[in-house]
Amino acid sequence: KGALKKDAGLILQDKSAKQIAMETWPLAQWPDGSLKWTAHAIGSQEMLPEGLVLKSGKSVATGGRIKVNELSDSIEIHTGVISCKINKKGNTIIASVSRDGKVALQSGKLVLQVQDKPDHEPGQSISTALFEGSTDNVTIEQKGSVRAVVKIEGKHSTDSKKLLPFVIRLYFYEGSDAIRIMHTIVYDGDENKDFIKGL
Repeated sequence: KGALKKDAGLILQDKSAKQIAMETWPLAQWPDGSLKWTAHAIGSQEMLPEGLVLKSGKSVATGGRIKVNELSDSIEIHTGVISCKINKKGNTIIASVSRDGKVALQSGKLVLQVQDKPDHEPGQSISTALFEGSTDNVTIEQKGSVRAVVKIEGKHSTDSKKLLPFVIRLYFYEGSDAIRIMHTIVYDGDENKDFIKGL
């Protein structure tokens, strides 16, 4: 308590005191306003040394290879290795992922399979329906030099029904070809006839 002021600078160094590009943001504060918990992100790096030290100081190292472009109908993220295009509306959530200018993935969708009876009822015919995730809202939650986070909100839908609101967060890091996905769903169906078979 009281050790780090809210606007205190933090740096990350290796054993030779070389700074590593990092983003930092506060998570919680003490009643006096000093920092209690902080979060930190670094980009993808080869041969990351052991014995990293986090301490107060003025940052001079910057990343900068990650770029976020918001367009009217989509958001484009460039990590320096891959480019990902995320649609703001519709059933196709991830329009494409490209590497070295070549499309590697496209038309990424959420698919929900729902049946009207549980599997363990013998002799019963089961009716199955397929829903697709439909995007309602897309927000850039974090846009820094080494990390970007995009929040996608929507519902799974058919022509006649909407079910299971979802939130997807996509995490991108400078120099990385991986996309971390955090997928949260809310069950708002009828527990007597909306049985989730697959998602």
